[in-house]
Amino acid sequence: MSEALLITDNIKQIIAKLNDYLGEGTGIKIPTSTTALLVDEADTINTSDLKIEGFMVFDITSNLPLWAAGDGPNDVWLDATGSTSVTPVA
Repeated sequence: MSEALLITDNIKQIIAKLNDYLGEGTGIKIPTSTTALLVDEADTINTSDLKIEGFMVFDITSNLPLWAAGDGPNDVWLDATGSTSVTPVA
């Protein structure tokens, strides 16, 4: 499968999960969190089934959008350059 198709599939998964979470027709609402919560692998933002590769959250501490590198509770959060910004720990 090509990288473009994988990205498209991930976006479709994210939209479907957000629609389930927020309800159809509510518009796109970007989840927010803080650096302290993003670092905590036990926090809901890291354990929720919404966290899949490519899931975006806005870190209100750093004022940056971040993207999940994977769906695991200890998978890192990446900034727009692809650099690790936050690493969840126990």
